[in-house]
Amino acid sequence: MLDQALAPPSAGSLPGLYELLRDVTGPSPWVKGQVAGPVCLAAAGKGDFAAMAAKVTTMARWQAAQIRVRGKLAVISVDEPSWTQALGEAERVAAAKMVAEIRAGGAVVGFHCCGKGAWGDVLALKPDFVNPDVSGGVKAWVAEFERPLAAHVAGGGWIGWGIVPTDRAVPLGHSRAVLKEFLAAIAPLGDKKKVLEQSFFTPACGLAGLTPQQAEDVLRALYEISRFCRLDHLGLKAG
Repeated sequence: MLDQALAPPSAGSLPGLYELLRDVTGPSPWVKGQVAGPVCLAAAGKGDFAAMAAKVTTMARWQAAQIRVRGKLAVISVDEPSWTQALGEAERVAAAKMVAEIRAGGAVVGFHCCGKGAWGDVLALKPDFVNPDVSGGVKAWVAEFERPLAAHVAGGGWIGWGIVPTDRAVPLGHSRAVLKEFLAAIAPLGDKKKVLEQSFFTPACGLAGLTPQQAEDVLRALYEISRFCRLDHLGLKAG
C-alpha cells in the first residue's frame, strides 16, 4: 500500500481516486482526497522525513488540481496512523512547510490519525481540520488536548470526529445517546454552537476492511448522529 502511495499517479496506483473522479457531479461542492503522511512513510523506511514530506506535498497538490479542474473544492487528508510521538525540530519545520504548500496549492488540508495520535504536535501545525478516532471516548480525548483544541476552534479550525467505530459492532439505535455524550464532552472547547458549526462526523477509520453489511451499519449510524445533530442542535435541515 505504501509503495502504491509513492508511485506516479495513475489508475493503477490510485484506483479509488480515479474511480471517484469519474463522476463528481453530486450536490456537494467538496471532494476529498487522501495521501499517506511523511511520518508513516518515514517510519516504514521509504525515505527520510524531509524527502517524504516533499513527496507528500507533490502528491497532495496533484490530487487537489485534479479535483479543482472538475469544478470542486479540494479537501486533502494526510493519513498518519504512525504519528504517535512528538517530532524533532527539523521534522516540524518540514511538516509545517508541507501544510503551507498543500494549502497554497488550493486545498483545505488536515490530518487523520487513528489510534493514539500526537495531537499536540499535529495541532501546532495549524491544519484546517483534524480527524481523530474518538470512538473509544470523546471526553478523554478532549480532556487530554483541551487547550490546543480550544485554540484550534477559536482560530476557525474544524474537527472531524471519528465517532463511529470500525473495529467492532456498531451500536445501532443508540445515536441520540452517543450524541448526548458527545455534546457533554465538547463543553470545555467553548460555545457549543460554534464548535458544532466547525465539526463533522466520520467513521473512526476507513471502511475498506469491512464487509458491505458492516460498512452500511457504520454509515447508517453516522447518518443518524449527523441528522440528529443538525435537526436538534443546529436547526438545520436533515440533508
